[in-house]
Amino acid sequence: MLTPLLTLRGHTDSVYSVAIHPNGVIAATGSLDRVVTIWDLATGKPLQSFNAQQTQGQGHTGQVLAVAFSPQGDLVASAGSDNQVRLWDMPQPWLEPLAGVVGLLPLGKDAQRTAANKMPRSLVHAMMVDSLAFDPTGKFLATGCHDGNLRIWEMAKGTTTKSIVAHTLMAQGLLVQNPIYAVAWLPDGKQVISASYDRSSKLWDVASGNLVREFKGAPDPIPSDKPKEKPTGLLGHRDQVFTLALSKDGKTMATGSSDRTIKLWDVASGKVIREFMNPDMKPDFAGEPSPSHPGWVQAIAFTPDGKKLVSVGPAAMNRGYLAVWSVPDGKRLAAFETDLGPLFSVAITADGSKLLLGCGPKERRESSAEAVMVKMPA
Repeated sequence: MLTPLLTLRGHTDSVYSVAIHPNGVIAATGSLDRVVTIWDLATGKPLQSFNAQQTQGQGHTGQVLAVAFSPQGDLVASAGSDNQVRLWDMPQPWLEPLAGVVGLLPLGKDAQRTAANKMPRSLVHAMMVDSLAFDPTGKFLATGCHDGNLRIWEMAKGTTTKSIVAHTLMAQGLLVQNPIYAVAWLPDGKQVISASYDRSSKLWDVASGNLVREFKGAPDPIPSDKPKEKPTGLLGHRDQVFTLALSKDGKTMATGSSDRTIKLWDVASGKVIREFMNPDMKPDFAGEPSPSHPGWVQAIAFTPDGKKLVSVGPAAMNRGYLAVWSVPDGKRLAAFETDLGPLFSVAITADGSKLLLGCGPKERRESSAEAVMVKMPA
């Protein structure tokens, strides 16, 4: 059973994205209620909500689908279904907690008013934006859009330095634009990986915009009395890739999909090197590994030491599913079906001791939802 250590209440729809600040004492949540909220993790109280009503119409007018802090922690970026990425400045009182004190000094009314009235910067896209990630220096931001384009933005200017046609193709004379659901930078800041509806992930060189490597989806099974010889080795995903996470050294990548599987890839070769199989489930296809989750795999994250992988997603009866996996051998170490509501997002504290989970409504007839902090399962 997952017992919340802290509950962040206030959103009126699913908490679709969560992020923990580099200082470890504040967090950001993005919700389908169109609001970005900053929280004090010592008290569970909101420090500030950024929305259209409190920022003179400059907040998101659509669902917030992703949030991320810059490496320096002075910005939080949010992406939404309104075709916008917005950059919010973090007030200085939030960034300098007293040394050795867990929690923040109370933010005065004047500081709150300043935070609420400061206009965010906006990065306009052609379609809704599902994903974003700062580079290691905080000077650049990668965004993944439903038009299939991967964009690199220079923070100082607010302009694109590169727009990569990443997940589009021509089919029967029509342009097919596959949404990009996840993006991540390699540690050197020179390459970016994108994951998409088209079942693939792709590694890109940022300077040139060229494709370096593709992490291919599995070929469609072809019904036949005499089936063709099966591909050798472990296969890629059979459905859209929702989430990806890179190891600290950038040598391996984990991906999660609506095909209910989690896969570990070798970044250098583009090959699947490990499956994470749920011992309670049967394979969907004969001779293949069993799925990882009972439902879609919505989000995954490596623990700071890289030895474990945490995955979350929905389960039957409006519940959530959380699993912890051993990276070296792929074994499931812990698993929970929770009554916290469907799980959409996860972030891990820097010491690896706690998880921040973004949840959906606990009951179908309800709309309010929470983010919760729980202890890392043993």
